[in-house]
Amino acid sequence: MTGSSSDWPSDASSDRDETQPELSPAASDSSSVATGPLFTVAIPVYNRADLVGKTIESVFAQTFDDYEIVCVNDGSSDDSLSVLRSYEPRVRVIDQENKGLSGARNAGAEHAQGEYLLFLDSDDLLFPWSLEVMAEAIRKHDRPAMVSGVFPPFDNEADLASHVKTAPRMRAFKDYLSTRARKTGVAPSGTAVLADAYRETGASDDVRVMFEDVDIWFKVGARPGYVHIDEPPIVGYRVGHAQMMGNMKKQLDGFDWIEGKVERGEYPTGHARKKEMQDALALHAKSCAIRCLHAGDRGRGWAFYRRTLGAQIRNGEWKFVLAYPMLWLTGKGVAAKQMRDRKKQVVTDG
Repeated sequence: MTGSSSDWPSDASSDRDETQPELSPAASDSSSVATGPLFTVAIPVYNRADLVGKTIESVFAQTFDDYEIVCVNDGSSDDSLSVLRSYEPRVRVIDQENKGLSGARNAGAEHAQGEYLLFLDSDDLLFPWSLEVMAEAIRKHDRPAMVSGVFPPFDNEADLASHVKTAPRMRAFKDYLSTRARKTGVAPSGTAVLADAYRETGASDDVRVMFEDVDIWFKVGARPGYVHIDEPPIVGYRVGHAQMMGNMKKQLDGFDWIEGKVERGEYPTGHARKKEMQDALALHAKSCAIRCLHAGDRGRGWAFYRRTLGAQIRNGEWKFVLAYPMLWLTGKGVAAKQMRDRKKQVVTDG
């Protein structure tokens, strides 16, 4: 752990709601002079020839231009590589044998020249204002280790038309682990992390299970500074093509893997902030438990519920704690309705 949280204000003073209507040209700390762009947008790609072009175009549409794009073709068997090559030289393309999502992210980080890494899934879309607002958060809050925002789900691009740019509203914390139950959902896509922090502590383990993004957040989670952008939304999170989200076994395997690392004290904070990591993990498990019911996998859904019940209570998730057993007993139909209703709302619970 290279950053100390003792120099930061308490949660009461650091958890603040701010409205910043204009992009400020405030100068950065002179001790942190970047030679590359502010952002490297790193896009891992595996068999997404039909969608990755739209993802890249959403980056080109930004109102902020201090960025580069690095796409990692992770052994795709379709035409993904040809699609990526068509965007050169505006996009740097890395072609490698299949190493899984973690390996593709690590390759993107290795070739990144930006001060911040912003991983973007190859089927998701940035809003035109996303990088501009994130850059403002970075300047306003002295270059925090992590910046994330709200990620509304969509099945097709028309679903995102109702979202417009509003005056930025954001909350700052001493670090990510201090957020606990503050409803600061962190998506695997569209979260910016200091590149040096990622390389020093946050590089993805070489695994092929879900929750590999949570592994990154826990590795850099004690580095000073975390900002959550409540408005406007930052990334459109595609649900119709998220094949891996339907793999309940990989989700539970990933949960087991992260939970084991927390229990063994393998993250930079050791056991010192174990409860905070358990509470953050519970927010992800809540979403997984609901998805399990939607997929008809009641056994794994109950496992997510049972194993995180204590943390859900600490998080104040009483609606989930009390309602989930009823949903579990009544089966997929009720859960499916809840999922349809939930898709109409902005995803904020991770």
